[in-house]
Amino acid sequence: RRSSDLQKYCWHVDRFNNKERIITLIYWFCKKGIDIDGGELGITASPIFKGKTIEKNASNIKIPFKNNRAFIFSSNLAHCVYPTKTNKRFSDGRFSLNCWIGFI
Repeated sequence: RRSSDLQKYCWHVDRFNNKERIITLIYWFCKKGIDIDGGELGITASPIFKGKTIEKNASNIKIPFKNNRAFIFSSNLAHCVYPTKTNKRFSDGRFSLNCWIGFI
């Protein structure tokens, strides 16, 4: 198995104003039989700044990657994706579908 560079997404919130992106939905999927290292969804109540939690040693929840799993949460909740290591072949990758529900 050839490994690619680590992929991650720093701490952030999806809500930009009071109407857009009220609810976030994330759906994970990959080809059956593929091993995924890392890629956990992190959720924290800590305030964040420039991709990091403000509170030292902030508590957070790590939800491990599992194929065909979906999560729905408030778009103003701070979250991240921990580093993921996958095969360099695109078809053997870890994928996610992100949707936001809100008002225009």
